[in-house]
Amino acid sequence: MISARRTNTAIAVVVALLLIVTIVVAVFGTPTSAPTVNDVTGGTASVTTVEPNVVDNTPSSGSSLTRDADTSDSWFSHTFAVEQFDFPMEQLDCEDMSQYFTLELCVVSQTSRGDFMVTATEGFWDPQDGTDDNIDIPLNFMVYVHTTSNGPARAMSVLDGSLSAPYDTVSSQIEMSTFSIAGEDVVVIEWSSRGDATRATDRTWSALQVVAMRTGGLPEVVATYGGTDIAYAADNTGLVLTSERFGPPSRNTEAEPWLTVLRLSPSTSGPWKESVTSQATSTFDNSSLKDASSTSTYEFPRRRSGSQSPS
Repeated sequence: MISARRTNTAIAVVVALLLIVTIVVAVFGTPTSAPTVNDVTGGTASVTTVEPNVVDNTPSSGSSLTRDADTSDSWFSHTFAVEQFDFPMEQLDCEDMSQYFTLELCVVSQTSRGDFMVTATEGFWDPQDGTDDNIDIPLNFMVYVHTTSNGPARAMSVLDGSLSAPYDTVSSQIEMSTFSIAGEDVVVIEWSSRGDATRATDRTWSALQVVAMRTGGLPEVVATYGGTDIAYAADNTGLVLTSERFGPPSRNTEAEPWLTVLRLSPSTSGPWKESVTSQATSTFDNSSLKDASSTSTYEFPRRRSGSQSPS
């Protein structure tokens, strides 16, 4: 009898406790943490339930779209050049390098991981060989870093490239520029099918190479572009490129000129990123952008005295 009473009392206590808990939950809600026994101290520790942070990466209709920059049209190769060079040099300097080569173009890029220098030299062609017809002239590029490893301070070639153009009545133009982006210099090399005078009146095809220092202290081509009437400048966070495009036509008129606006953003390790959008305007406000900190321009191929070039 006593045992049965104790059992009934225990059941009544449990029911009462459950009722109290139910009322507390109904009034105050479910607690986000529950006490657990800490086996070391004999006290309690709070274990908090964290809800997952879900991020929607789907771009809105008005936002820019992003992708890895393309390098498939690079003029440069990581393979060994036919000739590789080391030149004694206390620091990378175009004037010092001109002691060894006839340089058509040369710029030095300064970065926190070391400096690099890009040079261009036109290939040799002897006009005494005869006719100028169907002759392609090469322009050879070389990229150097500065090192003191395994020897004296010197410029060491680490990357080489080349392009060619026909020796005919119209010269193309090569422009090599440095831009400061986030405190790091990058080099932009542009080949244009026409010089500045012609570009003012005719649409001009351009090809661009963007060379930058990467982690480890070696420069690489980080982006390549081709298109008509490309303009570019920089701000503190990236390179901004623009080119004409056609916007959506209205019902009664032809498509009006718009602009493609591409922003190239740096990365020291992974691929550089480019975001692309279009704007309903034929001119771009570049008042907030920075021009190149240094520029070197060359008419290519160069006309040599005594050649049999067409009139």
